[in-house]
Parts: sequence; C-alpha cells; structure tokens
Amino acid sequence: MFRVVFSLLAVAFSLGLGACSNYRKRWTAAAQVAPGRKTVEGSYAGTWRSDQGGFGGNLWCIVEPVAGKDQVYRAQFRATWHRVFVSEHEILLHGRPVRGGGVKFKERAEIKMWVGSGSYDAEGTIRAGNFRARYDAHYDRGAFEMTRAEKR
Repeated sequence: MFRVVFSLLAVAFSLGLGACSNYRKRWTAAAQVAPGRKTVEGSYAGTWRSDQGGFGGNLWCIVEPVAGKDQVYRAQFRATWHRVFVSEHEILLHGRPVRGGGVKFKERAEIKMWVGSGSYDAEGTIRAGNFRARYDAHYDRGAFEMTRAEKR
C-alpha cells in the first residue's frame, strides 16, 4: 500500500514540475517583448490578496494579443496558494483603450481548475507596465497587482 501511495505522489509531483517548467518557459519567452507605453503584451509578476481572510500569494501572468481581434488579449495566470499549492487558469480580456496607452477591462469568466473553480468577475487596467485588478468570485474576492517583467 505504501508503495502505491508513494508512486502516485511521485507521479503527481513530476507532473507538477513539468507544468511549472512549461509555464516558466512561456513566461520567460513572453518577457522578451519590447515594452512600450502602448503595448500591454508581455510577462507580469506580482501578488494577489484576498479581502476575506487576508491570505494571498504570488501571481504571474502572460498577456498575448488574440490574432485577428483588436484589443482582445489572452491572459494566462499562475498563482500560489498558501505557499504550497499552485494553480493555472486562462481568461480572455476584452480591452478598451485608455488615454496615454494601455487597456481597461471588465470580464466575467468561468474557470475550471483543481481549486477555485467557478464564476469569476474581474475589473482592472494594464498600462505603463502595471497590471492591476479587483476580482470577485463566488468563493473569494480581492485584488492583484503585477508589474511587467523586464526584457533580459
């Protein structure tokens, strides 16, 4: 019995490392986008904080334009929970241009992941290398703030 449990844990751990490595490679590649005042695509890193219970964690996001759709971006998030757990999810952001460059968005999405699945509302802005938003989900509400990763 111990061998079976240990084997399952080893497989789950190795799959998690593979997913982490894949996301990290894509995040690093997206960070190579030359930042500009009007460009919102790229890699972002920061934190999220719950208004309920005061917990939070690290947050990363890859923002890419959706081909053929003006001001629509694919946002691929990776978040840590309680310093141990990691989850990933993706939503489309339908941006409205803001003066001076950047976009403002207000989204409702249905997220399916191993923890925190359900409906999710987010409202925020991406401009001048900052990505800020408030979120409201059926299980939690709070805010996140990230800055664009610098090109290396």
